[in-house]
Amino acid sequence: MTRTEFLKTPPMKKIRANIFACATLGYAVAIGSAILNIVKEKNYNVIYDAVFLIVISLLIHLLQSRVAAIILGVYAVLDVAVLFYMTGKPGGIIVLAIAVYAIIYTFKFQKAWHEYKNSEAVPEAGQITGADLGDQ
Repeated sequence: MTRTEFLKTPPMKKIRANIFACATLGYAVAIGSAILNIVKEKNYNVIYDAVFLIVISLLIHLLQSRVAAIILGVYAVLDVAVLFYMTGKPGGIIVLAIAVYAIIYTFKFQKAWHEYKNSEAVPEAGQITGADLGDQ
């Protein structure tokens, strides 16, 4: 069974849904932020930021990448710090929340995948411990 097939198994439903939600929210924030900044402030430099967020979200979505999730987390923390320093108000909190969930669920998926590869057994609901950490 490939990693993609494993992700589509019933025990991975919650993890799959959360990873998809993180990626979708990443796409929405990137596109929404780009449109608002371009239309409202005529700031075209935000395109680089939007492309970065879309690429990272794609890596999280398609590869369930822990590295991409961690990079998004570091980026989000720096973004919140810079925005707070520049404006005196916290900004970028949505991206930080997305990053936290992406880190949690990509790590859960990778742990479950590793357990499956080591056991060579077909997963059943409730059998994979990496998938149900804290999900009760």
